Amino acid sequence: MRRLVTLAAAMMLLLGACGGGDGGADLNGDDQAQADAIATAMLAGAGGDAVIGATEAACFGESVVREMGTSRLEELGLGVEDLAAGATPDSVDMSDADIEAMTTAMIDCVDYRSAIVNELVAGGMTQDSAQCIADGIDDDLLVQLAKSSVSEGASSALDEEMTTAMFGLMAECIGVGFEGG
Repeated sequence: MRRLVTLAAAMMLLLGACGGGDGGADLNGDDQAQADAIATAMLAGAGGDAVIGATEAACFGESVVREMGTSRLEELGLGVEDLAAGATPDSVDMSDADIEAMTTAMIDCVDYRSAIVNELVAGGMTQDSAQCIADGIDDDLLVQLAKSSVSEGASSALDEEMTTAMFGLMAECIGVGFEGG
């Protein structure tokens, strides 16, 4: 069970790019290069995960640049060259405002519930059980999972709260859809 909680949190980082973008129409050259670097890093980090495509990665990159700005990303060590060298959001020290901005971008660009269902089903869970868990993740828990994926790690209290919530959902949902279950 702890593996599923960890998987859900890790998935938020990998899936943080899903959604739609506007093609960067209002980004200037430097900002667009930054957004493209974020998208490229996101796709490389996904390792060919079918859930993350170029459109989803572009949405995340553009949203992060709009929310945080290229200068701030460079200050954090998440500039174009840093990303090409393997820097990730969880490898830098971000302020609460930075985490909030990146979380907003992730939530705007991802259908987390569908991604969670796909990931859990791929891991061997029934469609009905996986859907039950995804449906049970309220918006507050979704935000907590997203925040923990872009920070150096959630606080112990937050981690405990997420773990408790996920265990509750799993206890409630495992077996849903089984005959006689």
